Amino acid sequence: MRKAYYKLTKQDLTSFDGCQWELGVKKTTSGEGELCSSGWLHCYKAPLLAVLLNSIHADFRNPRIFEVEVGGEELHDGMLKSGFSEMTLMKEIELPIVTLTQRVAFGILCALKVSKDENFIKWAQNWLNETDRTKEAAYAAYAIACTAKATTATMVAVAAWAAAEAAEVAIWEAKAVEAAKVAAETAEGVTVGGMAEAKAVWAATAATAAKTAAEAAAKTAIRAAEAAEAAVNKNNHLDLITIAKEAMGY
Repeated sequence: MRKAYYKLTKQDLTSFDGCQWELGVKKTTSGEGELCSSGWLHCYKAPLLAVLLNSIHADFRNPRIFEVEVGGEELHDGMLKSGFSEMTLMKEIELPIVTLTQRVAFGILCALKVSKDENFIKWAQNWLNETDRTKEAAYAAYAIACTAKATTATMVAVAAWAAAEAAEVAIWEAKAVEAAKVAAETAEGVTVGGMAEAKAVWAATAATAAKTAAEAAAKTAIRAAEAAEAAVNKNNHLDLITIAKEAMGY
């Protein structure tokens, strides 16, 4: 019996390109071609990886997650994604909740597994131990990475940029919370000139901007993990499950 795998779907039980799923009903494909093609049914080796990697794969906005039974042909891209020619949704499980900070930590921790760049390592450690998570430090690390060499340079740059984006998101989120608070207070019996309504609209706009920036930062952070995995020899792979569990501590 094969070990459990996990699949994300949209709320209506459809997956990429509108493929409709039903609990207990087996789907089959050819098991031919590249992994990211219609010849394979896609899944992940752990629920946490499914959620973390969603942003760079199907990018479902409000996904559900299911334990699946798999069979037939199989193909794997390390721990990034798996494909089988037979798959059945068995049961829905609780979707792991991952914060933006944890996503950035995941990308940085993956990058540290392969980077030998002393400047990046120093910046990454400072970020992880909360010594310096400023946007300025991240931009400086990014600038240094741009002058580095080989595949590692790309991976380092992405990780640094992700943290810079995360810092920017924190600013927007703070503004959104403050604006929402002011709007609520002003709405208490004060409607002259529509001030309360205007502030409420501004708060909603700021919150939307924060959400958009957060999604971009999350996607960029996970690209760091993808780049780190690509930098590893094809006969070896990063233990992304262990790294993901470590990232959940942030």
